[in-house]
Amino acid sequence: MKFFDFSNFHESISKIKSRNEIVQKIKELFLNIEYERIPLFIELSLGKFENFSKKDLNIGISTIYETIKTLFPYCKLSGFSNAEDFGEWIKLIFIQNNKNEASKFELEDIYTEILKFKELKGEGVKRERVERLKSIYEKLSYIEAKYFTKIVLKEIRGGIKEGLFKKALSLYFNIDDKKFQELFLKSGSFRKFFENYKKGDIKIEPLRPIPMMLAEKVDSVKDIFNEGDFFSFEYKYDGIRVQIHKDKEKIKIFSRNLNDITEYLIDLVNKIKENFSSYENLILEGELVGFKESGEIVPFQDLMSVIFKKRKENLLDLRVFLFDILFLNNKDLTLTPYFKRMEILDKVKGNFERVKYIIPKDIDEGENFYEKSIRDGFEGIVAKRLSSVYQSGRRGKLWFKLKKVETLDLVILKAFWGYGRRLNWLSDYMLYCLSEDKKSFLPLGKTFKGLTDEEFEEMTKKLIEIKIEDIDGGVVVKPEIVVEVGFEDIQKSKKYESGFALRFARILRIREDKSPMDINTIEDIKRIYNKLHIL
Repeated sequence: MKFFDFSNFHESISKIKSRNEIVQKIKELFLNIEYERIPLFIELSLGKFENFSKKDLNIGISTIYETIKTLFPYCKLSGFSNAEDFGEWIKLIFIQNNKNEASKFELEDIYTEILKFKELKGEGVKRERVERLKSIYEKLSYIEAKYFTKIVLKEIRGGIKEGLFKKALSLYFNIDDKKFQELFLKSGSFRKFFENYKKGDIKIEPLRPIPMMLAEKVDSVKDIFNEGDFFSFEYKYDGIRVQIHKDKEKIKIFSRNLNDITEYLIDLVNKIKENFSSYENLILEGELVGFKESGEIVPFQDLMSVIFKKRKENLLDLRVFLFDILFLNNKDLTLTPYFKRMEILDKVKGNFERVKYIIPKDIDEGENFYEKSIRDGFEGIVAKRLSSVYQSGRRGKLWFKLKKVETLDLVILKAFWGYGRRLNWLSDYMLYCLSEDKKSFLPLGKTFKGLTDEEFEEMTKKLIEIKIEDIDGGVVVKPEIVVEVGFEDIQKSKKYESGFALRFARILRIREDKSPMDINTIEDIKRIYNKLHIL
């Protein structure tokens, strides 16, 4: 397949709004190209490669801009603000310079050219990077230049996401969606899936991270016992979930988001080698926890700083508490019931510690264990059905998490009139945290959840009393009402000045004991976001 055809395909897909139509177009394309080229097509489309990452390439917008200035020294480089993205701007510049002729690049050629950037190191590397980019760009047409730029910047947004490729592949292979997901998760990548499917042997392999099994959230120990089965109750540590892979002498450690963090944990790598030397290969899961000299647990945010900023002098003890084993001596254990995996783990763990756990006989014992986990300074518990298999990357009724709810104290600065039964109340509240210097407030989104009708009515009276001005649909108020807010998640957002938005926020109570200067800051928001998403 020519890179020109690849680029034109993406340009046509970017104009389609229907997800189903996009999926059908992808499937039709796959039926008309060679089997071996499909994973390469997908990798280039996602800007996500099996053997290297965007970080390895070290190519950013400034490097490409410098390249374009070198390539077209007499061209006025303007108009970026009018383009939908940087790739589109490159296309416009190439059109201005009559770069219309298709290149001779095949998909494999483009992949090879991109791979070469991984090898660039040492003095003068920036200049060499620009020269190599120039040698590629000068051969490209305007449409190819646009999509080459998007690939190396990992910015192909033309409607195609990883999930749409998976849907198209389930149709291409004529495999049920759910079954395809199971097979894909065992392979861990598109390229590996194609290799394994061709061999008729789809299995997990050491050194290739497996999407980690997830737990459903519950509100009480009683909710767990209502499931009517036997469970292991385990401490939920405020650490970094890790997946440890060993294959002969090679060790890799992956975080929850499957980032390779091996290089930051050399001491742990050595301990793994010593401890599991008698096993050819294995895959373990556990929680990486840091301890201060006093024995106190290092908070998650500080643990990140210690590990990834290499401030190891602040950390006395770094330990992994194991809780699962997925692979041992060439045997896949993911379909083995959890109670059996626990037995195997207890036999092989050696000098590593297990998470603290019990198998409670009744609700009272379960609740006592949960309360003890909180008193001991942990987040709560994870309850795992003893009969459960390991469902990679999935959240189901097999594992449950119960933890002390993390909340934020925020202030209301805007309120909007409701509709329906809330028509006469100011019942939609814009929530704000403090800036880092505590000199301004930053928005985190709205909520209308959590209050009763009586509380909505009372809140409306209070808000009107402190109104500064009317705005479209509501009022601006003085920063006086502080509320404790629960939430499901924190997401990045371009919509709000803070850069973040709360997901499923709900007011738990009004904090009359707190002033606006006592509320959470943007640093608190970043800490929680990192804990939820970075690792």
